[in-house]
Amino acid sequence: MVLPVGGTVGVNDTSEAVGKNQSPDPSIAAVELCQAKEAFRRASSHYKEKLIGEAAFQEAKFKLDLLKARLKGDPAETARITLEFAVQKLNRISALQSQNLVSAYEVKKAKDRIELLKAELAADQSAVSRLQLLQAKEEFERVGKLYEQKLVSERGVSAGQRGVRIAPSRAA
Repeated sequence: MVLPVGGTVGVNDTSEAVGKNQSPDPSIAAVELCQAKEAFRRASSHYKEKLIGEAAFQEAKFKLDLLKARLKGDPAETARITLEFAVQKLNRISALQSQNLVSAYEVKKAKDRIELLKAELAADQSAVSRLQLLQAKEEFERVGKLYEQKLVSERGVSAGQRGVRIAPSRAA
C-alpha cells in the first residue's frame, strides 16, 4: 500500500502540528523527540520494504528534523527545513499535476506556501502580512465562486470571510 502524495498530513498541518503544539517543558520535548525518532525509524523500514511512498517517508524525516531544530532553539534552521519540505512537496505535486492527478489549485496553494515561507525566513513581517491577506482574499473569492455554483454551503463562505478579517490582524 502506497500513501497519497501528501502522506497523512499536509505541509501546513505538519509544520504547525510539530511546532505550535510543542511544549516548553524539556521532559515533554524529550518524549516528542523520542516519538519522532521512532516514527522515522518505522517510516524508513516501511519505505525500504515499499510499504509507504516517498512522500510519507519524507514527511517523517521532516517532522524529526523540524523537531530537532526547534529543540535547539534555531528559528533560522526551523524555517529552512520547513521551506525545503514545502519545495519538495511542490515538486511532487507539480509532477502529479502534469499527469492530471492533482488540480492547479493544489499547485497554487503549494507555491503560495513557499512564497510565505520565504518571507518568514527573510523576517519580512510586512511581506508576510501582505501575503497572508492576499491569500485569504483569493481563497474567499474561490469559495464565493463555488458558493454561486452551489458547491459549498454558506458556512464555507463565512469561514472565508473570517480568514480575510483575521489576516490583517496578524500583522499587529
